[in-house]
Amino acid sequence: MELTNEILEIINSADNRALATVGEDGPNVVPLSMVITDKDSIVICDCFMGKTAANLAGDPRAAIAFWKGFVGVQVKGKISYETSGENFNLYVKWLKEKHPDRTLRGVLVMSPEKVFDLAPSNAGCQLA
Repeated sequence: MELTNEILEIINSADNRALATVGEDGPNVVPLSMVITDKDSIVICDCFMGKTAANLAGDPRAAIAFWKGFVGVQVKGKISYETSGENFNLYVKWLKEKHPDRTLRGVLVMSPEKVFDLAPSNAGCQLA
């Protein structure tokens, strides 16, 4: 699915971001700092997410919440975990410029399937 400009604006201006996955030990939620968006994907750089990567190997479904104050969205979809290839190499270079002290372990690429509103007045309503 293609994310609208309004949804991309909420995602890109969010002060807070959290990724939820599920694995053998149950739910796992982690904060996110390195998120890149375009119309049909959300890319997350992994430098520290061992449990998240293991969960995605067993179940690629995930949810990401983005919010600032009382405005936000939850995006649900499937994530592919890449450790080589063109996408991975692109983000290795990108990360070296942004955070030269970090090592990229993998790239999580979410294909959004559903988007829900997180605003208190409209919480849970599907936007896309």
